[in-house]
Amino acid sequence: HILDTLRAECEIPVWHDDQQGTACVTVAGLINALKIVDKKIDEVKVVIVGAGASGVAIARLMMKAGVTPGNILSVDTKGILHRDRSDREILQAKFKQKWDLCLKTNAAQKTGDIPDALQGADVLVSVSTPGPGTIKAEWIKTMAQDAVVFAAANPIPEIWPWEAKAAGARVVATGRSDFPNQVNNSLGFPGIFRGALDVRAKTITDEMCIAAAKELAKVAEDKGLNEDYIVPNMDEWTVFPREAVAVGTMAIQQGVARKDFSAEERFRMAAETIRIARAEVLSLREHEFIMAIRSLGYTSARILFRHVIPNVIRPGLTFATMDVVAAMVVLAAMSYLGFGTQPPIADLGSIIAGGQPFLLTAWWISTLPAVILIALGVGVGMIDDGFSTRLGRPDRLAG
Repeated sequence: HILDTLRAECEIPVWHDDQQGTACVTVAGLINALKIVDKKIDEVKVVIVGAGASGVAIARLMMKAGVTPGNILSVDTKGILHRDRSDREILQAKFKQKWDLCLKTNAAQKTGDIPDALQGADVLVSVSTPGPGTIKAEWIKTMAQDAVVFAAANPIPEIWPWEAKAAGARVVATGRSDFPNQVNNSLGFPGIFRGALDVRAKTITDEMCIAAAKELAKVAEDKGLNEDYIVPNMDEWTVFPREAVAVGTMAIQQGVARKDFSAEERFRMAAETIRIARAEVLSLREHEFIMAIRSLGYTSARILFRHVIPNVIRPGLTFATMDVVAAMVVLAAMSYLGFGTQPPIADLGSIIAGGQPFLLTAWWISTLPAVILIALGVGVGMIDDGFSTRLGRPDRLAG
């Protein structure tokens, strides 16, 4: 209620991450999970366990994304939401968002609890009490074939992913980064806020969140979907400028943007801002690493020679060897074209050019220098690999 009031009365973007952020990324995961199992969004039966801030927002955004309202069952601590609940007067007076779900969802007016709701369901989204055991494997077994399960509670999901898979779920997502398919709101709000701020949006609408969800899903689809990859991960930073563009475009279309400029320019701006922000974060991490090893009693000399220099030399060698190979090729090409070193000074490019007339009678005259040039390039690269191996991994903490 607070979020809806602030969005209606304030002319600045207002954001509730547990609501809008979680809902956005959940919808993105749902879009791609349904592609994996080949089911249509307007036909699937969805059960949402947990009717708090996140659960209500997920249901609302799913309906706007195309899920048929009557096919949604929301379950709270007292059971499935429906119009004839014994606590309907309390819901009407104090929990209007829940009562709104009672009116819009559950077309069959089904009653009962989680096990009853899950029978024949295609999708389970649980934002409830951390498990394990909040959702039981025998309940998953009653779901439809190729079921989709999002167990989003942290730090322990409502059911372990392997238990859900063993019970028949085909696609399983959690809120944790150490399991496949992390459905985490951190994938949503950076790009959404960047897009809203770039166009100076007056608010962040549900449609802007759906635009972000669709772009999130598209980023993962572009890389190749599978049962263990339905949403991007946090390391794929290019998702954020793409989200920003999608959100800004929707804001412009809805008339809530104060600035209107091209998608190409918005992408450039967002990418540049995000690169700078990431660089600042990485710089802080490096500073924290230095402070950490100082606390272990390392001297400045040890930090310099065991940690700083190896991390600087390795990329330096890589760039240097790349430059050497590039210089060799450029010099040979110039000589071949007659602009570089010329006879009587020997050069691989001029030798190749001079040997062309003898290709049919003495082919090795022109081909041998080319082979030498390739071998030199490979050799320099091997030297770089050798030095890198001797120096060790740059991110390894030396003893």
